[in-house]
Amino acid sequence: MKPSASRFLCLLTIFLVLNTTFTFAQTQETSLPMSAATAEAEKEKARREEEKRRELEKKAVALLGEIADAADGLKLSVNRVSVYGTIGALLWKSDEKRARNVINGAAQEIINAQNAAHDEADDSGSGSSNGYQTTEWEMQEARRQLVQALAPLDAEFALEIYRRTRSAEMAALMQSPKSLFPNGSDYNRVQNEINTEHALANEIARQDPKRAVRLAREILEKGLSYQLLDLIDRLKSKEPEEASSLADEAIRKLQGADFSTGYNDRNLALNFLTRLSQKPSADGGVATRAAAEKSKFAVDEGGLRALADKLINFFLRDQQAESYSYQISQLIPTVEKLLPSRVEQLRRRESDIKQRQARSNPYERLNKLNETADAETLVTEAQNAPSEVKSQYYSSAANKLINAETPHVERARAVINSIPDRRTRDYALQNLNTQLFYKALNAGNIEEARRIVAQIKSKNAQVAHYVQLFNHLRQKKDEKPARQMLDEAAALVAANPENREEVSAVVQLASAYSAVAPETSLALLEPLFARFDELLHASILVNRFSGGQPATRADEITSQFFHGALGQFGFYLSQPDLAKMAAADFDRTSNLANGLQRPEARIFVKLMLAQAVFAQLGNKAAADITYGNIVDLPISTRRFRSLNE
Repeated sequence: MKPSASRFLCLLTIFLVLNTTFTFAQTQETSLPMSAATAEAEKEKARREEEKRRELEKKAVALLGEIADAADGLKLSVNRVSVYGTIGALLWKSDEKRARNVINGAAQEIINAQNAAHDEADDSGSGSSNGYQTTEWEMQEARRQLVQALAPLDAEFALEIYRRTRSAEMAALMQSPKSLFPNGSDYNRVQNEINTEHALANEIARQDPKRAVRLAREILEKGLSYQLLDLIDRLKSKEPEEASSLADEAIRKLQGADFSTGYNDRNLALNFLTRLSQKPSADGGVATRAAAEKSKFAVDEGGLRALADKLINFFLRDQQAESYSYQISQLIPTVEKLLPSRVEQLRRRESDIKQRQARSNPYERLNKLNETADAETLVTEAQNAPSEVKSQYYSSAANKLINAETPHVERARAVINSIPDRRTRDYALQNLNTQLFYKALNAGNIEEARRIVAQIKSKNAQVAHYVQLFNHLRQKKDEKPARQMLDEAAALVAANPENREEVSAVVQLASAYSAVAPETSLALLEPLFARFDELLHASILVNRFSGGQPATRADEITSQFFHGALGQFGFYLSQPDLAKMAAADFDRTSNLANGLQRPEARIFVKLMLAQAVFAQLGNKAAADITYGNIVDLPISTRRFRSLNE
């Protein structure tokens, strides 16, 4: 059963009554004695700041209550999971017991959705309908987001939730991972589960290394992951013997892998070899070397050499090695340490592949020339180069001229004007102006930087450079000329943006203004949200018709789709920028959501704002939560989600 509105209203009401505040460490530097009047003024200033902070927190908590009330009316379980999970993470610091209840409610939503999907598949006689697959994938995204937000707060609880919400189908697949087709869909799904569990074990290791070791062994039975390497690194100092044993066991597993069918195993082998064979360098510092000598962590070098030998033999005989020759280059430094007698074989193999690539792939010849040739040689080569790479030869030559110790700007412009492809030519000219701009900026020549900006054809690019000037001048404490840069940029942005670049320019300018004039930021964004509402509805309509199938679920978009649309159309606003606007005018910032017609879209925007404010107030969980994007917990594959699936 989904949590009721009354339950959330009760929860938030109690939370408001408690009015628990975040504790902030405050430091005061008293290098010089201050007068009584100055001290009193500082005290009064601190009191006013604390009042503002408390008022902002009170409004953010009230907004959270509003969101919780509205979330109960969401139609899609995946949306309820996302919203409830976020609310639980935000509540955690002030009321852990109730936060756990909310997160347990989100977990139950996942279980209910999986059961419903299973029942539906049974009724239809198939579990492979397009609608079911999409719903399942979206729910797994929400599930991983839930544990990602929870992991820094209570990693053990996050692991419990993750395992409790694992579907019966996935649990069955994980019981026999060796039977799965390498690199297939089920293999990747199982690997995602293993990766996430290792990442959670890594988090648990911060507080309970012994528990993390037991978990790592348990997960290792199911498979390997890149996160296991991070866990081994974390355990080296606290549980060195156990870390050594884990490393040796992982190496033994990789020795039995079939590199011809499992590219994931080959990548893992290369990573494990590279990381586990590393030793502190001679210039790593006395303390570093001494700690390494005292450490009981040691990997069986015989196992490392055997794995290196297996990889070498594979690279030497595999006919497809040309497609991943970069891995041979990565392996060579490790082989130099472990099996120096075999380095020459690998180098010959690498050289043969590069020569074949240079003959068959014109880009390889360009890359090789670019490493050693000067600009004029590249210009000469460009004249006889294949048409598909001719423009790249000239672009590379121009870059060398610009980045020379003494830049040859006019010669670079002449070379760029020789580029036959118009788009490449325009991009190269823009790149030239950008590099000259930063050279002037780094030299402190503001007037020269402004002159270069004036030469840029694109108004959107000009806005971006004005913002960089603003940031540079603010760092120099030149507030008045910094503000002038933004005001000049404001005259360039479109009043009614007609494309993504124009939207991005307005949003970028609004973000910059948030530091000095948040009311101007809001004035820029308010009409923009009405434009985004139009784009969102258009995107929904196009997506529905392009799917080619009738709608199979309620007419409600997911949070992943919504946040994907924000990025797609250039409406990216960072948490710090939103928090600055909210601190200046909370109600007006919250009202940005009212520019959207869809109720779920309004919830998502308000939740973004709540997260931003809580993060500003010191709640790390708020800063860690993301939508439609997993930051720390790995996902090996992604795909666009269709609304009508």
